[in-house]
This record gives sequence, structure tokens and C-alpha cells, in this order.
Amino acid sequence: MLTLADLAQLLVFMLPAYFANAAPVLFRTGRSKTPMDMKMRFYDSRRVLGEGKTWVGFFTGVVTGTAVGYATWALGMLRIYPTMEQHLLVAFLLSLGTMTGDVVGSFLKRRLAMKKGRPLFLMDQLSFYVAAILFVLPWRPQALDFAMFVALGAVTALVHYYANVIAYKAGLKKVPW
Repeated sequence: MLTLADLAQLLVFMLPAYFANAAPVLFRTGRSKTPMDMKMRFYDSRRVLGEGKTWVGFFTGVVTGTAVGYATWALGMLRIYPTMEQHLLVAFLLSLGTMTGDVVGSFLKRRLAMKKGRPLFLMDQLSFYVAAILFVLPWRPQALDFAMFVALGAVTALVHYYANVIAYKAGLKKVPW
């Protein structure tokens, strides 16, 4: 049975992923001059990832998410793992999965000939979430069964949407998605 307490605990569990996903925008790392794809083109003649995916942004996301994971441990917000080291490993994997999912999403959007900044419904909202969960699957909380995965995915899509609208209105993003 899905409880509100389980969902709240899973939202705290996902904070490293949410902050990792937002970090490149918050710290404006997209202005870095070193794109992850080194301006290389795929066999379809399109950029592999595009200008928007940089190494600085990727690593900023991983470090920020891991730091947020540490904060959830230090503040006693989430203590589902027996040691701080296990908790940090999970936060790191959530953050790494988040950034990897975002890169995979960009790769797929380039293959679909979508220009930088164009939305792809559900891919933009959930690629980071699905990858984060896949990276941490062996260490997931007991409450994260399939029904909770779907419910948390729906909440994540809403959180992602509203966070992007707020970032757009605050002038941190050029588009509200």
C-alpha cells in the first residue's frame, strides 16, 4: 500500500537526483567552452550531444547531488542505510545516474534531429529519473516497488516541470522546459 510517509521518504531519497539535475542551470555551467562531445559528429552528421552538455556541467551535477545526499544524512532527514558511506554511495550513484540519463536524453534528441532547447515530452522530464533509479537499483529503499516507482515518476515529472518554469521566470533558463 502506498502511503504518504513512503512517498515523502522517497522524495527525500531523490533529492540528490533533483539537485544534480538542476545544478548545471543553477551554477550556469552551460557557458563552459568544453562540450562533452568535443564537437564531434555522429554518423548521421549531427553533433553527438550538442553545445549544452559540458564536462563542467556533468561533474557539477554529480558533486552537487552527492553533497545534497550528505546533507540529508547529516541533518537526519534520511537514515535508511546503516552507514554514512553507504548513504553517500547511493547519493553519488543517484547523481551519476541523473547526469548520465540527461546525456542519453540529449543523445536521443540529436538523433531525432531536435535542436538544442526543444522539448521532447517525457524524455526531458523522466530520462534523468529512470537512469538514476537504474544506477541505484540494488540499493533502493524497500518502499520503492513498481507502484511507488510509477507514483514517484509522476511526482518527479511535476517537480521537473515546475522547477523549469521557475528557473525560466528567474532568467536562469532560455526555455521553460
